[in-house]
Amino acid sequence: MRSKNVFIASALMFLLGALAAAQLPRQGERSAPMAPGGSLNLFIPVGSVHIRAAADSELRLSYRIHRHHFAFFGGTPKASRARLRFEVRGGSAIVRFSYPPHTHNTGSIEVTLDVPARTNLHVKLGVGAIRIGGGVVGDKFLSTGVGAIRLGLGSKPDYRSVRLSTGVGAIEGGPWGSGQGFVAKALAAHPGGQFRLRAHTGVGAIQMHG
Repeated sequence: MRSKNVFIASALMFLLGALAAAQLPRQGERSAPMAPGGSLNLFIPVGSVHIRAAADSELRLSYRIHRHHFAFFGGTPKASRARLRFEVRGGSAIVRFSYPPHTHNTGSIEVTLDVPARTNLHVKLGVGAIRIGGGVVGDKFLSTGVGAIRLGLGSKPDYRSVRLSTGVGAIEGGPWGSGQGFVAKALAAHPGGQFRLRAHTGVGAIQMHG
């Protein structure tokens, strides 16, 4: 009986150690070389993201997980259960935050990304704000369920196709007008440039600036 108890205790210690090692620190950084002209795919369940143009061919990620005041159970903050997939191959990058199945999102994830200036963006947030610097050039596909989208257009926007929409919220600041609709807004334009711009928020504004 004693040897069985010792075995069970050892197994539990091993399992707890493995779980602790798998937990994502509440803040951290990652980086990797990334070829210009590639694509970044980003997903955050709840949080915010600010994407800026880097001065070199490097993808740099910094993040911070803010746990809610009710995020404690048994002394362990649930936000530490977040998982991160950070993968860069040539010009293709995937940055994906997630939680294990059946785990409630009890912490928001604040992300800052520096990307090569010529990068196509595919950004999706369940809930949260998206902010894109004007120095990032390329196709942009931006979506959030609830939250504002702030988009820097740069001095010379180079889009051949623009489609913007909100479920509830305004479209402001761009050279293509403010869109049609009373509560929900929609805007479509074909300026004749090089890239595509798609942005949608369920609840929130789309704000553009130079």
